[in-house]
Amino acid sequence: MRAQADIIRLDKFIPEQIIECLEVAQQNQFSGKLIAAGGIHQENVKEYAATGVPALVTSSQYYAKPADIKVVLRPINERG
Repeated sequence: MRAQADIIRLDKFIPEQIIECLEVAQQNQFSGKLIAAGGIHQENVKEYAATGVPALVTSSQYYAKPADIKVVLRPINERG
């Protein structure tokens, strides 16, 4: 029996390289997942998402400017 990785992390690949890796994985019937990581941030996340890779990993939330986010919690019976 031949072992195969469940996930391969593509670290600091540019979107074009990710697309190429996805094509190679499909051609070789790789049953695992390829995920993109490294260098992904708010300005380029759409480009990475457009590659079709199933997951993006980023630590940019630790380095980005703070965002003003509001959350309102209500009991289930008060939802409209």
